[in-house]
Amino acid sequence: MTSKDKVICLLYMKDGMTDIELQNSIEYKNFSDFKKILRALHKDKMIEYQNPKCILSPIGIMKAEKLFENS
Repeated sequence: MTSKDKVICLLYMKDGMTDIELQNSIEYKNFSDFKKILRALHKDKMIEYQNPKCILSPIGIMKAEKLFENS
């Protein structure tokens, strides 16, 4: 599973996590690189990222449900 997918799944299970909580949960080492992942998810409208808070969008919810369905 990609880091993006892990973030989406985590936010599906517990919405409203901070960027640091997410980084620690998926054990991503480099924080600046991890923020790039969050910004990319925000740009793709999967999450709402307002530093430091991350919230799953309706599009992200659909993506998470597909990920859980396929696993």
